[in-house]
Amino acid sequence: MKEKIRQQLVQMLWDGYKESIPFYDQLFNGDDIHLDHFAIIDLPSENSGINHLKAIFSSLGFVYKGEGYLPEKHNPFAWMREENYDEKLAHHTTAQPVIADFKLDALSPQVRYIVEKYAALTKPLDMEKFEYYGEQIDKNNEALILEITGFLYNHLIDKERPKLTSEEYETVFKENELIAWVLAFGRVVNHFGISIHLDNKASSLAEFNDNVLKSNVITLNATSNYIKGGEYCGIAQSSTNGLSIKIRLKDKEITTHNSFLEFVWRYSNLDKPTLAKDYYCNFIPQNANHVIESLYTKKTA
Repeated sequence: MKEKIRQQLVQMLWDGYKESIPFYDQLFNGDDIHLDHFAIIDLPSENSGINHLKAIFSSLGFVYKGEGYLPEKHNPFAWMREENYDEKLAHHTTAQPVIADFKLDALSPQVRYIVEKYAALTKPLDMEKFEYYGEQIDKNNEALILEITGFLYNHLIDKERPKLTSEEYETVFKENELIAWVLAFGRVVNHFGISIHLDNKASSLAEFNDNVLKSNVITLNATSNYIKGGEYCGIAQSSTNGLSIKIRLKDKEITTHNSFLEFVWRYSNLDKPTLAKDYYCNFIPQNANHVIESLYTKKTA
């Protein structure tokens, strides 16, 4: 039952997230794709943040597998995989959750105050329902799968946090653009990663990127080159730039950038890898540091 909920929850997150990447259909033309991972960055508090998200995903059978830190962004992150991930065929795995928040004691007093102010306004998880649903999962009550999935989705995607003022936004933006983005958009999926190495249409990530660039459908993030990483570290990543979008703050409208799409190439030491564990399965902070800048950087060449 947990596996069915995991799959449905990730599908709901993907369906909702795709609204922010209208170029997706033009890039893939209805082709089947495999989702490698998705990322949610939260504000740290008693009712939000890495530990909070970890507890939710753990309840569904996702297991903590590693962590990293982006010092320039004061951004700790962790990744999780489903409990039976290693023994699954690579094409049959459920996307890994990558969860993150921010290190409060690394922030200036002004920015920390703003972060704590809005983190405190995060709607708490209904623990009575959460525990009840956990009991029903243990009892294998599959009649509640859709109800449980909807409950978790509606909590994970929290766009209802009160809007910050433009002055608060500018104060945060000058110090930490990533925190400013999270404050402006709320708790949402900021990107999904697609497994390009499992797509027979490209022999490398570089070839795939060339096809994207030739299509003129979307620009790619060129910060620290189009491709972050490579065979030397087990994983190569590239990403689109977030599309320009207008959003409303408490007192005015601003222009910023939306979620982005990441392309992942995981390497293997085997001639014919088939299982998920046959590929490099983790993440590299140095790569992630530049990939996440797709949310606010428009460097394309």
